[in-house]
Amino acid sequence: MGIKINKSKVKDKEKNFGPVEKGKYLARLEKITKSETKKGDEMWSLRWGIAWGKCKDRKVFDNLVLSEDAIDRVLLLCEALGIEVPEKEDFELKPDMIKGKLCGIKVKVDKYKGDKTNSIFYNGYTKAPKKLIGKALEELEDLVDEQEEDEDDWDEDDWEDWDDKDDSRDEDFAGFPG
Repeated sequence: MGIKINKSKVKDKEKNFGPVEKGKYLARLEKITKSETKKGDEMWSLRWGIAWGKCKDRKVFDNLVLSEDAIDRVLLLCEALGIEVPEKEDFELKPDMIKGKLCGIKVKVDKYKGDKTNSIFYNGYTKAPKKLIGKALEELEDLVDEQEEDEDDWDEDDWEDWDDKDDSRDEDFAGFPG
């Protein structure tokens, strides 16, 4: 048995997977993958999901290097996400402290090996404007209402079984240039 395909119903690949336009977006930090730079510094690959606007649900990838040389960018991200870092005490930032949080990101379009891709400006993190968060929440509430009308008879066990399925495809993006 095969699959029936009608190419006229397939969305333009560039539109779906190409870079988003240069600009400012409200985004949610969806995934953090730990890795290391060639110098041996800890690095987090960040996957941002655009939370509102014409590019809603599109993804932007970025790398955050956790080194003394890049500490100003780490602090900027913490401030944008509402994480208070003490002035005179040691502070350990952990992925679960920032995952799922919203902030504003300033995105640019780059070229990588001849292809267009996105990255976030070095100083491209800011607190999310409350007005945009409100609009995003309104859209989310509308979506929840729609889904409740169409809800299948899934129970919690079905949900957990679904969540445990292999997400190895997500790992393909761990090294995506950002």
